[in-house]
Formats: sequence, C-alpha cells, structure tokens
Amino acid sequence: MNERLKRIIDTIWDFFYPKDIYCICCGNLIDQTRTYGLCDHCITHIKWNLDQPKRIPLPKNFDPIEPEIEPNISTSDFPAHIFNSPNIDSPNIDSPNIDSPTYNYIPTPTVSIRPTGTRTDPYLNGPDVSSCKKKTITHLELLRCTEYGIYERSIIFALKYNGHKYISRNIGEIMKDRLLAEPEFAKLLSMQEHGTRDLIIVPVPLHEDKYYKRGFNQAELMGKYLGKEIGIPLVNALRRDRDTKPMRGLGPEERITNVAGSMSIEPGMEEEITGKSIILIDDFYTTGSTALECARVLYSSGARRVIMLAFAAR
Repeated sequence: MNERLKRIIDTIWDFFYPKDIYCICCGNLIDQTRTYGLCDHCITHIKWNLDQPKRIPLPKNFDPIEPEIEPNISTSDFPAHIFNSPNIDSPNIDSPNIDSPTYNYIPTPTVSIRPTGTRTDPYLNGPDVSSCKKKTITHLELLRCTEYGIYERSIIFALKYNGHKYISRNIGEIMKDRLLAEPEFAKLLSMQEHGTRDLIIVPVPLHEDKYYKRGFNQAELMGKYLGKEIGIPLVNALRRDRDTKPMRGLGPEERITNVAGSMSIEPGMEEEITGKSIILIDDFYTTGSTALECARVLYSSGARRVIMLAFAAR
C-alpha cells in the first residue's frame, strides 16, 4: 500500500472516528479537552506507572555480544617515550628550558587507538586491543505506562477485540509521554532530533493467520502513532513464523515453551536492525516470554539495545 493511499484511509478513518469523543476506557461521551481521551473517572482509576525502567534478565543460555567494544588499555601498551616526553600543558611537569643547548624535545603526538601493527603514526605502533573488554548483553529493559488492571485491560480489549482502532492514537500519546518522563530516554530522543538516526520502533508481530482474522496488529498501530508523536520510524522487522496458542490461561513455563523459536527477522531487514537501539512495542507485558523471544532475535541480528515499551505490565 503506497503512502498516498494510506493517507486517504487515515483521513476517512478520522472522519468516522474523530478523536476524543468517547472515553477510550468506559465509552462515555466526553469533550476533546480530556487528556488521552479518558473521562475524569477513568483517568483517576488507571494505575499510572512512573517507576524506573526495569532490567529483565535474558535466559542463561543466551549470551550474545554487542557490536561495540570497551577498550581495556593501560599505559604499558604505549612506547615509554610517549609518557616521558615533556608536556608544557601538564601542571605536574616543570616547563623545559628550551634555550638549553642540550634540550632535545620530541613533541608528544596525538594518540589514536589503532590495532597492533598499524604504523601510520611515527611515534606509536598502536596498543594491543586484542584484550578489549567485550560488552555482554545480559538484560532487556522494560518501561511500562501503566500497571495491569481492570481499566487498563478494558482499553486494550476495546482496541484488540472490539476493533476500536482509534484508541491506538491515544495509546501512542501515552507512550510518548512515558518515554519523555525518563531523562535517559528523553535524551535519546533529543539526540535523534539532532541528527542521530540509530533509533527505531519495532512492534511485536502477529502471525499472518491472526493478522488477517483481526485485520490489524494492535502493536503496529500503537507504534505507528508513537512514531508520529516522536518522529521515529516504525520498522516491521520481526515476523512470527508459528501461530502460538493464546497466552491467557498459560503458566510462566508454558508461555516460554509456547513462543520459543516462533520469531525471526523479516527477510532483508537485517541492515535495519544492526547497530540500532530499538523500542519494542506491545500492549501487555506479563511473564515476558514474548518480549524475551523478540529480544533474543533482535540481539542475535545485531541490535545494539532493546527497550520494551508496554502499555500495561504486571
């Protein structure tokens, strides 16, 4: 579907489902001044969450390596004259007597980190970076907008099962404000605005059978409107290869088994993932089995960082 057709569909959709006429939770009539399309009663009963991002440990059998390395270099890696040469900018070294006939000062070069064997610097053969510390990924970051409860569930069920897709616009706005409430993520978004283009939004996928039956992926819709709010592209980089059972009613171990091996990267999307920080979007986070499976696939494909952003979580 081309962009022009999408805009036409969005315009028609906005005409029949104008924003903020009904409370997205209880369905009562409201006016457009209501925050997030919620009536006074519902907005005060939703359990808003402003906790610090939670670190969810990855499975013990999953130990991928980030593409970045953290140098572990000491002064012994450099030739001795680099650190013995006079430096007139150092307060701990007396200024040399440059008028002395015996003065033979070799200027300290600007040191750049190069692998051993690189000889483009006349003063430096390069430190041994073979012992650089590799940064091991050990966790998934979880950021939740609300606590899971009756009101929060009503909003998502109205979107997923009643087909009220306009609700995804309000959830996108809620997610934007949740991200901006965290200084670290607000800084990340600010860097994106100033030219850094390493942040993308990836929705948790639906299996194609469920997608065609429902007609939409609620995570994709929420991510679409979040992307519009913060100016970040949405990339459908994940695919669900196997139709899993509904998670409702399954225990923690059953959920893990249910989604294990069910996700993969869409063909041709590897370059979109490599080196990127990813905001992974879904409606609910309960035991984390789906999110961890998505993180496993994304990290294995070269993602730098994965931040799970859920509307509601337990």
